[in-house]
Amino acid sequence: MNRPKILIIGAGMVGSSSAASIAGRGLGEVFLYDMDQGLCLGRAMDINHSLPSQGSDSYTTGCTRLEDAGEVIAQIVESMAMDRGMIFPLSTCLNGEYGYRDTCLALPCVVDSTGVRKVIELNLNDQERASLEICADAMKAQISSLKDLLLS
Repeated sequence: MNRPKILIIGAGMVGSSSAASIAGRGLGEVFLYDMDQGLCLGRAMDINHSLPSQGSDSYTTGCTRLEDAGEVIAQIVESMAMDRGMIFPLSTCLNGEYGYRDTCLALPCVVDSTGVRKVIELNLNDQERASLEICADAMKAQISSLKDLLLS
């Protein structure tokens, strides 16, 4: 089956959780990118070990070179240039999705010639929802700090 390639930048807790959730749902082949080779390869291996128990036949690849991520980046550009409406996990400002405003999170987005046309809201379990809330709160705090810095 020809699956979409999904790039997650950052193999920390947020990136790894996102990769595990996406791969567990069978949404595509996940590339987990991080400058720390041991971290991204280890997290990708952990995710892959858990996938059969979730009934998923997706696969997660850990990569540390930007060249490895280039194919996914080219697909994002193609989707915009050719108005394809493809789905990618991208950081975008939220306007009510998941109940959040005035913050930015990496979520699955439909990308066309206008850029991010729509954020796709997935049904989240309690643990995923709690993780999203932690991320949203952290981003809100960072955005507030940046605004304060710029206004001072």
